[in-house]
Amino acid sequence: MTDYILKKDNKKKKIIKIVLPLEGIHIKPKLKRHESLITVQEIIVIHSDLKTNLILKKFDRMYRKLIAIMLDVTESSDSSSSDCVIALNEVSKIYGMIQLEMEKELKKKDFEKLKKKLALVEGKLKNKLLEIQTNEMFKNLINTPIEYEETKGRGR
Repeated sequence: MTDYILKKDNKKKKIIKIVLPLEGIHIKPKLKRHESLITVQEIIVIHSDLKTNLILKKFDRMYRKLIAIMLDVTESSDSSSSDCVIALNEVSKIYGMIQLEMEKELKKKDFEKLKKKLALVEGKLKNKLLEIQTNEMFKNLINTPIEYEETKGRGR
């Protein structure tokens, strides 16, 4: 297997052979195999603007899925506390992924925006979890019979 870099000039296109390991975002394209096409197993994006756009697009996909989970949990009346905990675990998983992988590549301003978006979702889920837990606690209080014992003190 050989590694190549494609460079495009306005006048001519070149293929330059590169053997060095490159730092960038690794992408594995999902292409249908065809005999007349070159098989591409991995693409490494080095350009900073392209890296930022790819990271933001990846986060947007994860965020949309997270919003769907959050709406499912918060809007349904029969959701349990375990549903909220699972959704909160997804938020923390995405937050950890952002911390480890995306913090180096993004500007501080973009990184803070992503953190704020996740904080909003986390806040909604924590409020719903607290609401569910208080409702369960009140149901348990109502359903348990209260027994009173009367004790006599010393008579004088």
